[in-house]
Amino acid sequence: MDALLKSIQRAVHDRGFNERVVAHRALGGGHGQRVIRIETSRGKSLVAKCVDAEEDDRLRAESNGLMALAESDMPIRVPQVWSITISGEYAVMLLELLEPARWNMVTDRAWCTFGRALALKGSQSPTPRYGWSRDNSIGATPQPNPWCDDWVEFNREYRIGFQLALAEGTGQLTAKEGDVIRKVIDQLDRYIPRQPQPALLHGDLWPGNAHPFVEDGQVQIALIDPAVYIGDILADLAMMRLFRGFPESCLTAFDSAVLDREKSDTRQMVYQLYHALNHVNIFGAAYVEQTIGLARRILESPKA
Repeated sequence: MDALLKSIQRAVHDRGFNERVVAHRALGGGHGQRVIRIETSRGKSLVAKCVDAEEDDRLRAESNGLMALAESDMPIRVPQVWSITISGEYAVMLLELLEPARWNMVTDRAWCTFGRALALKGSQSPTPRYGWSRDNSIGATPQPNPWCDDWVEFNREYRIGFQLALAEGTGQLTAKEGDVIRKVIDQLDRYIPRQPQPALLHGDLWPGNAHPFVEDGQVQIALIDPAVYIGDILADLAMMRLFRGFPESCLTAFDSAVLDREKSDTRQMVYQLYHALNHVNIFGAAYVEQTIGLARRILESPKA
C-alpha cells in the first residue's frame, strides 16, 4: 500500500494540488483496479482510480468515455476527470468526488428523471455510424469499436461474435453451446435493425455504475465507469434489465421515452446476449445456462 499511496501523492502534486494526502479509504475495485477516496491536508476530497502502470490505457479509455458523456446534451452528471499520472508501479486517475448517497435516499421522481434523460441519448449522436473513436473495455474484457455503417454487422463481428470467439477459445462454451449462439448470429438481421438511430451509449449500465450522490442538499444520480460507443439506445436499457436492480419506475420512464419500438423486446434480448457472454468470459460456468437459455428465447421469438 505504501507504494500505491506514493503514486497517488505524486498524482496529486502533478495535478497542481499542493497538498498532502492525509487520509484514504478503499471504495471498491475489481478487474485489476483499485478505487480509493483520499482526503488532503487542505480539506479536498478526491477519488483515485489506480491500475498497474502498463494498464494505463484502460484509464485513458475510461476518461475518454466520461468526457464524451459530459460533453453531450444529456442532463446527467458524470465525475470530472482531473488527471492521469503514471508514477512508479501505478497509473492513477484523479476524479471529482461526488459525495455518495444511499439508494434508498433516491426519490421515485429522481429515478424517472434519470430514466428519461438516458432515453434522450437516442436523439443525439455526433456521427451516423456505429462504433467509437477508440477501443475500450467492458469489465475485464476488451471491447473493439471500429466504425461501421451497419449495426447488424457491428454486432455480428464486434459484439456477440467477438465474445463467442473468446468463450470458445478458452473452453468456456462447448461446440454444441457455441452452435446455439451461432444460430442467433446467422439470423441477426431478423432480430435487430441495420440502421437504428445512432445514440451515445454508456455501454456498461449495471446498477453499480449508477451513482446516487448528494449535491446542494439534493440527491441525484450520476453515471460512472462507462464503456461508451455509438449504437442503438435500447442496448443500454437491455443491460439495465438484464441483471436487475434498477427501480421499475426508472426502467418504465426510459422505455416509454424511446421512440423506435420495433421488435423492442427481441432487440433487447440480443443486446443482453452480448453481456451474458461477457459474464461467461469473466466469471465462467455459472453464467453458461443463462446465456444459452437467452439465445434459445431469441431463436423462438417472432422474426417478422
